Amino acid sequence: MPVLLLERHAPPREKVCGDGLIADSHEALHTLGLLDEVRAAGFATRVGRLLSPARFETTISADFTVLERHFLDGLLLRAALDRGATLRSGRVERAEPQDDGTVSLSVAGVAGPIRAEHVIIASGATARPWWSPRRNVTSAVAARCYIRSKTGRPEMVVSFSQHTPNGYGWIFPLGDDMYNIGVIRFRTAREAPKALNTVFRTFVEEEPIAREVWQGSTPLTELKGAPLHCGLDVQAAMPHAKIMTVGECIATTFPFTGEGIGKALQSGILAGEQTADALESDSTRPLAAFPQRLETELRPSYHGYTLAEKWLSRPWVSNLIVSRIEKSPYLRAIACGLMTGSTNPAQLLSVSSLVKSLWR
Repeated sequence: MPVLLLERHAPPREKVCGDGLIADSHEALHTLGLLDEVRAAGFATRVGRLLSPARFETTISADFTVLERHFLDGLLLRAALDRGATLRSGRVERAEPQDDGTVSLSVAGVAGPIRAEHVIIASGATARPWWSPRRNVTSAVAARCYIRSKTGRPEMVVSFSQHTPNGYGWIFPLGDDMYNIGVIRFRTAREAPKALNTVFRTFVEEEPIAREVWQGSTPLTELKGAPLHCGLDVQAAMPHAKIMTVGECIATTFPFTGEGIGKALQSGILAGEQTADALESDSTRPLAAFPQRLETELRPSYHGYTLAEKWLSRPWVSNLIVSRIEKSPYLRAIACGLMTGSTNPAQLLSVSSLVKSLWR
């Protein structure tokens, strides 16, 4: 069955992203047969540094890979083309199911519609989806830029700084003296984010590690911002029996961390598997199982991250957790497990874990 990739913008395209790949991204890339290639192209480190608003700090160990998003997207695209897909540029304006069981795609500037047997939409954090009357709600906003700095910091730095309330700042190394540096703020009922450029500027000028990396650096890109959709909206996954949506279309980005690459890839893999089953069986029944697979295979991860976003937005909680991680091997193992997917943030925040950390 021919596969057509319709990209609104010709690659390579910019994507506001922290570029950090952790366990769930590694797992998805392994499934796609691309993990070794991505690791070879990216910058690898096993050290992550966490800082609290009161400047308590600790380190955790896990396998981290940092690769600029447009390079990662390029590797994914090349793999798809190598496997027989066709790439075209075009802005889809409508997707309309037809009586013959196909889906008609109206593309801007194209005279006639494109007919497809199945459609998988991955249009990112679009506020007004062209395929649905529903309006997406922005969960967070993030901004980042690339710089070159001689600081020589090879670790992944995440700072729950007093200068990034209700969010955090990051400094991720890319190798060759390059860094991805940015901030994220989550929208809550208690506080709406301020202008991100102001938050970013305060972070790089006032937070000690950020200031160290920023001072004397050479900018490689402008600061760019983007909205995020977090929390997994399974109800948006199937706007029609033959149309599936994946990635930030269904808010696959994690609350609290804002990490979105791994779960976006995993949702796309699930959609692809269900489509392949539907084609093989000549039935739409496998497609109907897509939302249930999202619920059973992805949903369990989200509750703890929602809880973490709620509590760690309070500076005293961030200070307590980071200081206890530094002093307790038991709690540090849980924190490291977050990066490998073996633990959940709810374990890190539980009263029983904090009590055990006093002697373990």
